[in-house]
Amino acid sequence: MVSGESYDMHAFTAAHQTLPFGTFGRVSNLSETRSVIVRINDRGPFVKDRVIDLSYAAETQLRLQGAGSAQVKLERVTADEARKEMPFPAREVVSVPHETQTKRNKQRA
Repeated sequence: MVSGESYDMHAFTAAHQTLPFGTFGRVSNLSETRSVIVRINDRGPFVKDRVIDLSYAAETQLRLQGAGSAQVKLERVTADEARKEMPFPAREVVSVPHETQTKRNKQRA
């Protein structure tokens, strides 16, 4: 992954072309009344007309597994909102400022 993290299909993460790493977003399935909070930790998708790539866990929560693509709505949320809504303990939710993440990536290179 571009962020330096290992991919974890069971984490609620996603790839977005421009949102800073560590940003949280609420992704809503427009064909159902389901949504999930994800943390941006990779770049992509690089396919025309696609806005976000979701992990397996997020895809499953939205009942999109196997769909390939679907109509979704993406809203940026704060770390506090993410702590309240994510399906795991708040201690696992961390907000990493973009500048800090960039410094870490440069140090690893």
